Amino acid sequence: MGEPDVSDEQSEHAVDTTANAAAPDDAVEQPVFEIPGFETPAVELESVTVEFDDFIPVADASAAIERGKTTAIMGLSGSGKSTLLKVAAGLIPAAAGRVTILGVPIRPMSDGEMIELRRQVGFVFQEGALWQNMSIYRNIELPLEHQEPELTRQQRRDRIAAALAGFRFARDLSLRPSILSSGEAKVISFVRATVTKPELIFLDEPTTFVDRSNQTRMVERLRALKRDGRTLVIVTHNSKIAAQLADRVLVMADGAILGHGTLQQVAATDDERVREVLHEVLGDAIAYDEDLLSLLGSAEPI
Repeated sequence: MGEPDVSDEQSEHAVDTTANAAAPDDAVEQPVFEIPGFETPAVELESVTVEFDDFIPVADASAAIERGKTTAIMGLSGSGKSTLLKVAAGLIPAAAGRVTILGVPIRPMSDGEMIELRRQVGFVFQEGALWQNMSIYRNIELPLEHQEPELTRQQRRDRIAAALAGFRFARDLSLRPSILSSGEAKVISFVRATVTKPELIFLDEPTTFVDRSNQTRMVERLRALKRDGRTLVIVTHNSKIAAQLADRVLVMADGAILGHGTLQQVAATDDERVREVLHEVLGDAIAYDEDLLSLLGSAEPI
């Protein structure tokens, strides 16, 4: 991908987005608080209920998200997946129950403590959720400024170039996000959430509306993050992500967690509701996706 078309007065936003761009060696990540040991779950939900007026999208949900693994949250539309993801990330409060992120209970927690915790967490929103009053470039740069203030402007530019490398994205980074298509906005949301390489990344349907080439690049980037020991929690209907990335699957219906385990374990359950949801979510994908077909076909009832 070539360099973006940036006017002279916006030249400070110009970045080298070639595939050879890389983060500077002297950009050292400094954790802002001590992260518990690897054996501590990345996220713990204990009897969590979420209420919106008279609507309860998540009810009495309990799960432990393993550190350094990828968990795919699956369910039909309206099953509470996105709400569960946001409460697990501390973006919305639970009406009842307890949420612990990276070993730290998020209630009670001061605003300062929450800011510190958020430095270790990234979130890709289903609708992109870019800041419309900032340029595309600033949407990506701002997390770097807040989470790694020791970086120079040039180091931030290099990090942004590395984060964009490999994606098909030809827009002028000095422009506002309003010019972006839904798929392009999702790419920038993805880059913004991952540019700081946080310990824990939540992704809500990251590949929806994204073209095949950029989907492939997203999967490559997520694999690299997995190799670095990052924890990924993904709401997805994308069979490729489920087959290629997920270590564990969490199945939801009607605001409840029906099953949680490896794909083989979940597919092999004798709970008909779990099997029905899994097959409906994956749909025809299991008929032609060899990875999924082998997993589901080899499953034995447990």
